[in-house]
Amino acid sequence: MLLPLDAIALPNRQRKSTDLTKVAELAASIEASSLLHPIVVRRPHADEDVGGLPYVLVVGGRRIAAYFLLERTEIEANLIEDLDPLNAEIAELDENIRREALSWQEEINARTRIHALRVKQNPSQTLEETADEIGYSKAQLSKDISLSILTEHDPALRLAPSKGAALRQAEFKAGIATKLANVKTSSSDDIRSRLSIMDGVEFAKTLPSQSVDLVFTDLPYGIDQFEIQSTGDQHEGMSKFDDSAEVVLPFIEKLVPEMIRVVKPNGWICLFMVWENHHWLIEQLDKGGLSAERPPWIWARPGHGNYGLFPNLHAATRYEMIVVANGGAAQLCKKPVENVLVFEALDKDEKLHNHQKPHALCRELIERFTVPGELVADFCFGSGAHLAAAADLGRDFIGSENNPAMLDSAITLIAQFLKPRLNL
Repeated sequence: MLLPLDAIALPNRQRKSTDLTKVAELAASIEASSLLHPIVVRRPHADEDVGGLPYVLVVGGRRIAAYFLLERTEIEANLIEDLDPLNAEIAELDENIRREALSWQEEINARTRIHALRVKQNPSQTLEETADEIGYSKAQLSKDISLSILTEHDPALRLAPSKGAALRQAEFKAGIATKLANVKTSSSDDIRSRLSIMDGVEFAKTLPSQSVDLVFTDLPYGIDQFEIQSTGDQHEGMSKFDDSAEVVLPFIEKLVPEMIRVVKPNGWICLFMVWENHHWLIEQLDKGGLSAERPPWIWARPGHGNYGLFPNLHAATRYEMIVVANGGAAQLCKKPVENVLVFEALDKDEKLHNHQKPHALCRELIERFTVPGELVADFCFGSGAHLAAAADLGRDFIGSENNPAMLDSAITLIAQFLKPRLNL
């Protein structure tokens, strides 16, 4: 039906600015070939103030702009209640995107569905045409469709807190997959055989008593500090598990006795721990009969950029505690050493995991406690950084991690440093 342009209310459109060049191009196309797709309108809602106009635009803002440019007074329109099921679905999806507070997952699915339905109507329909109809950019629509497809194949991406985070996770996983494809199958299988995706306590229970030379683990911290001070790390959802005290502290209480059981009498335990809980961790080790170093060791991080949300109230944290303990019979393999280790922290773009430690720091610690051929165990391997350093130094290694998303990234990191085993 033909409707007067001045009978159509234009609600707040998704497109914040109009590309006049594109409007002019569309006007020229309409002048030459007429309007290919009528606009879609609906009746006003009961509580909607549209100045008494009888229709509200649903789809077709740029087409109306082209008609104004052509100085036309009427435009071909479809009333949503008169549409066939397919066009009605398109209009409903578009209106929902504009009017409702949808999740990012619902938004990308709706836009993907709109384009698929348009292509079903017209196989030559382009992304740009669909984007124009829904007041969106071609580039963003392309990203939404790609992400919608990715989430179909990898539902874990839907857990990301935002569309941007999901895209970064997808790019990260794609990069890991490419690197993993370049790892020799034999090396990959060798590393995979030493890693387990399971709870650290349960994994420790599978190990024989007094079988490990060094327990080297970055324990979850059990505080909210790193959520509060988050700087938008690119690995949201992949390496962030529940770090609350209610979850973490009972886990550590169960893990500590197992670590003490599996470590050799002349072996060592080396644990990264945030300062808020390091006294508590030392007490747990003391209860198990170990001798913990006092004062604890410190990793100093010059230039570390974690200022948090309140730099006007708090100084930046430039150090992290390292709790070191043994059964009383152990001796350092590298000496003399100091208890303050100064190593630059990794840049955000270098990390596979939020709390990944630098390779040089991990090497230094492993060299202090072990010699080549001895066994290093990590019960929360995360990025695999600790075990990569062990592999680099010719130590044997095993590990566990409860987040399966980290397995392939850990394998690719360790593979960079794995030395071939000698069959003597």
